[in-house]
Amino acid sequence: MAKNIAIFDLDRTLTRGGSFSPFLLMFVGENTDKMFYVFAVLFQMLLYLLKLKTRKALKEYMLRAFMTGMSNNQVRKHSEKFVEKLEKKNKFFADGIKAIQAHKKKGDMVVIATASMDFYVEKIARKLGADHIIATTSVWEKGLFVPIIKGENCYGLEKARRVQAFLAKEKVAKVWFYSDHHTDQPTFELADFRVAVNPTTKLRQIAEKNGYDIQNWK
Repeated sequence: MAKNIAIFDLDRTLTRGGSFSPFLLMFVGENTDKMFYVFAVLFQMLLYLLKLKTRKALKEYMLRAFMTGMSNNQVRKHSEKFVEKLEKKNKFFADGIKAIQAHKKKGDMVVIATASMDFYVEKIARKLGADHIIATTSVWEKGLFVPIIKGENCYGLEKARRVQAFLAKEKVAKVWFYSDHHTDQPTFELADFRVAVNPTTKLRQIAEKNGYDIQNWK
């Protein structure tokens, strides 16, 4: 039987801010010997802003600086602690949680599609009640984290490609897509119902021109 599928972006759609940098910075508080890497990462961010480094390369550098050689168990515990911190500090939009719950009540499948890393997105999905994730894929060898990304960063066109591949494997009735950002326009085009959540200026313009639903979540 065909099913309805609701797909949610994560950062600044379900959460009040980004998640990747805060996740990594938690390591600094627990491992002060990594403080030096913060300054090195800031320099790498500058190179990215100057278009001298790709988004994927920047993310891999950050993973290498803070997470090289961590065990699966260490990453799992840190991920769980991170999600608890997000919840405790009210970092999830209440309206986003309500939207997920409304879809679940109707029997819809809920998917989180994000450029964030799979190992902590899995924990967020479990907390929020999502059924599946589509995320940037981590690499592991013999139970240890390898600071590289498998394939491409799940962003922009790559996110749309992965969402399309996911939908192709399902018997789909209707698709909803929720996001705050204009770089998700390729994924919006795959949906029957398009919801711009607290949109960027550019996404708001696209939404108004194309008749998307615009919602301001709190």
